[in-house]
Amino acid sequence: DKVDLEGRWRTQTGAMVHLQLSRPTQDQKKQVVNDAAKLGFNYEDKGGTRLLGDKSEVKALKKKGFRVSSKQVKVGKGWTDYRKAKRKLNNWEHFQLGWANVAPETSVRRGSKVCVCAGLFPPFFPFTWILNPLKTTYVEETGSRSLPLRVLPFRLGRLASTYAFANGTLKGHPLAGEERFAVAMREEDKSVWYQVSSISKPDCLLSTVCYPLVMMYQCQFMRQSLRSFSRAMTPPPPQKKKEKAKAG
Repeated sequence: DKVDLEGRWRTQTGAMVHLQLSRPTQDQKKQVVNDAAKLGFNYEDKGGTRLLGDKSEVKALKKKGFRVSSKQVKVGKGWTDYRKAKRKLNNWEHFQLGWANVAPETSVRRGSKVCVCAGLFPPFFPFTWILNPLKTTYVEETGSRSLPLRVLPFRLGRLASTYAFANGTLKGHPLAGEERFAVAMREEDKSVWYQVSSISKPDCLLSTVCYPLVMMYQCQFMRQSLRSFSRAMTPPPPQKKKEKAKAG
C-alpha cells in the first residue's frame, strides 16, 4: 500500500482510495465512481448478503475473512407502511446522516453506480472526507404477486413480502464486501421491519491499521441508519391549536 501527495491510498488491488479536506462536489463524486466502475468489484462473493440467513454460508464467509453484521428495527405495520418504507428506501432516506450520505437521486437498480460520501472518523477529523465507490449487485422483491395494487385494494394470496437491494464495493473502496438494505412485512403479525446487513473486510493499509475504528463506525452507521429510518416512518405528532388570547 502506498499514499501519494494528494492523500489517496492504494488498495490491495492497486486502485486509489480518495480522501480530501473539503466536502466533495457532485462532479467529484461522479468522477470517482465512474473511474472505479471501469475497474470493477474488489471482491468475489457478490450477492453474499442474500445468504445471511444460512448459518453454513455465514460460516463460509467468515472463513474468507469477512465480518458479518446485521441489525433491524420495527418501523410499522401492514401494507400501507410496507409501501411507505419501500418508497423511503428507494429515496435513500436511510442514508442521509450528515456525516455519511448518498445523493437521493441515485437510481436503485441493478448495475447502478453509488458513491458514499463520509466524514473520516468524525469528530476527530471533521474536515476530512472519503469517497467510497459501490455498484448495486441486486434489487429484489420476494413474496409479491403480479397483480398490481392499483387494480385491487388488496393483494390476493400475498401474506408477506421483502424488498431489498445490495451495493458491492468497487476497486478504490477501503473495504471489500457488500451492504444490504431491506424492508419486510412479516406473515405472522404484518409488522414491517427495516434491516441493514453487511459483509466486509479491509482492502487497504488505512482500513487495516484503523480496523477497530472502522468497525466502530460501521456499528455507528447501522444504529444511526435504523434510528433515522424509524424516525422517517413515524408520523409527526398533531400540532396543538394555539388558544386564542382572552381579551382583558
